[in-house]
Amino acid sequence: MGPKPNTPPGTVTQARTAVLKRSFKFWRFSLAAWQRSPRYRRLFITGTVLPFGIVLTLILIILLRSIGFASVPGSGKGQGPIPGIGLNSTIPPTVTMTPRPIPNYPTVPQSWGPGAAQYTIATQPTANQTIYIGGVQSAGGILLANRVTINSTDATRSLDEAGTYDPHSQSFTPLFKIQQIWTTPVCCQYDGRFYLASDADAPPGSTCGTCHALYWAYDDQTNTLLNLRQLLEASFGKVAVLNSALLDHGIVIMNGSLTNNPINQSWEINLSTQQVTALQIPGVTPSLLFYGIQSFAWPDVIYTLTDARYGNTVSYWMNVVTNQTGMLPAGFALWHLQGTTLYAVATDGATVTVREFDQYHDPTIPSQVIATFSVPPYDGLAAIVGVDSRIISFGTALVYDRAEHHLVALVADGHTDPAATYTSIYGQGWLGYYQLDGSTSPPTQRITLYQIATLPTH
Repeated sequence: MGPKPNTPPGTVTQARTAVLKRSFKFWRFSLAAWQRSPRYRRLFITGTVLPFGIVLTLILIILLRSIGFASVPGSGKGQGPIPGIGLNSTIPPTVTMTPRPIPNYPTVPQSWGPGAAQYTIATQPTANQTIYIGGVQSAGGILLANRVTINSTDATRSLDEAGTYDPHSQSFTPLFKIQQIWTTPVCCQYDGRFYLASDADAPPGSTCGTCHALYWAYDDQTNTLLNLRQLLEASFGKVAVLNSALLDHGIVIMNGSLTNNPINQSWEINLSTQQVTALQIPGVTPSLLFYGIQSFAWPDVIYTLTDARYGNTVSYWMNVVTNQTGMLPAGFALWHLQGTTLYAVATDGATVTVREFDQYHDPTIPSQVIATFSVPPYDGLAAIVGVDSRIISFGTALVYDRAEHHLVALVADGHTDPAATYTSIYGQGWLGYYQLDGSTSPPTQRITLYQIATLPTH
């Protein structure tokens, strides 16, 4: 991004340095988290983390290219965005991060009392079976899960099953089998009829995770299982590399690329009819890159464009039925669409602000701030995964209590790295986390669940 008129050159250099540091910090954290954290690998495969890494890397490349000419008069570079495509919105400058101590956030006993949990389960699985929790299936507290069976002879996976887990009876009910078993699958997104699970067919030694990403859709009414990557490749006759997939109302919005086309694309898949439709994203050109869908709630998707010449990033909403599109306010990194309400996160490197847009189709209607707090340790906000009148869940071991007006650490010590061992659980009026503790043999599975409606206030 070139300097603006009357901008001191030093300001530009500082901003570039800050972005370089942030990009390096992100990938260094990602590498460490990938090596030690099954949860982080699952976030990467499902597309929650990957889009932010792509954006940071793209901006890094742009800045390196622009260092030599951004301040040279008449160079034709760094002059600003192209008019007429909505890229003249400004984004708050990046703030250089300084080392800071890890805050000790209030824990659950401190915030909600020692008896707040509805379920606290600690079990050791059998020698050849492990259950992984992926979300909440129903208001009764039934969880979405997958069960992995290991061969006792050669320690390879012999069977992966997706299904539900009842914390009351501590029993697993299988729904369907995952046919590729190279990696631990993630189960599931659920819309009341369809289940969407992710997996990868990457053999040992593979270096490209997204090149092997798979998505499976299971119809609970017809008991049929659909490989969405195969469906996509059969529809277009090209090899697909998938970044993410989001499910709502029997529709999957999938993001990725096809052979010989480096620009990211998105497709709408009707699971009832198995019809695949390429989404026509307005404004995408070789220099105006579309890098992904951030959120989806039928019929709207939230997507982002980045100008490859200047690094400007702008987000939009689009109705996939009418193809109507509108630009969203600048300065937000994370978007979450829930029903007809849009939530967004902005940070200046020290403070996080969460805003609620009740009428995001109309830019003249102001948003409202629903949370403000200091940046958590390890930059531990993966994304907003859900909001209700009491809780904002970020998909980590930290949640925001809207009644108490502060972050709460779901884990015991108050400052555990949220990408290390924990899987956040949120939905259908429930909140909690799942941990597979490998320090014991066999590993200990811990599930802690809270019913949000029963949480006390002080």
